[in-house]
Amino acid sequence: MIRFCLAAILLASCVTAQSQDRWLHVSGRSWHDQPGFNGHNWGLGLEQRINQHWSAAAGMYHNSLDRTTTYGLMKHHWWHNGSAQININLGLATGYDLRPAAPVVLPELCAGWVCGLFVPAIGANTTSALALYLRIPIW
Repeated sequence: MIRFCLAAILLASCVTAQSQDRWLHVSGRSWHDQPGFNGHNWGLGLEQRINQHWSAAAGMYHNSLDRTTTYGLMKHHWWHNGSAQININLGLATGYDLRPAAPVVLPELCAGWVCGLFVPAIGANTTSALALYLRIPIW
């Protein structure tokens, strides 16, 4: 799975020479609809804009089940107005289920550097959550 994450990060940083829109993802906090889940989800990722409507992202974080998650996403920028935007993330994430990687669809709202994701339950032993992370512009 480390190879998957590294390949996705490479894709996210090399996918286009046309755009200089890159962000560092700094994962941090989540709130769950059931008690007993880890709410401190520290991690790092990279995102690279492909065109006006799409970007690719990949990274790793400590998930709500106290496991390491690697993720690779295609992010559709559904609506934006200045620094506010609504995105739909489509991709794969590890660390939640018996499968090596679970498909995910994650709605996202960003305002400036702060983004919030709605995370539906992934598998039988999980819960729905709201997760916040920083999306910091880089080079």
